[in-house]
Amino acid sequence: MVDGLTVMPAGVRLSAEALEGHGVYLIDNGLLLLMWIGKQVPSQLLVDLLNVPDAERLDGAKVT
Repeated sequence: MVDGLTVMPAGVRLSAEALEGHGVYLIDNGLLLLMWIGKQVPSQLLVDLLNVPDAERLDGAKVT
């Protein structure tokens, strides 16, 4: 936060090379917001974001 405002990182064009295994990405295609979660994301981040200890416990079809 800067001066009470949330500062978002700069947008980047999506490519497979830009995605890192330890990252979490919010993808906006104009119709849907998708969250891409790498397999090497730290478990504490998953607990903080989604209340699950590891990515293996996520069922993408059930997350809304």
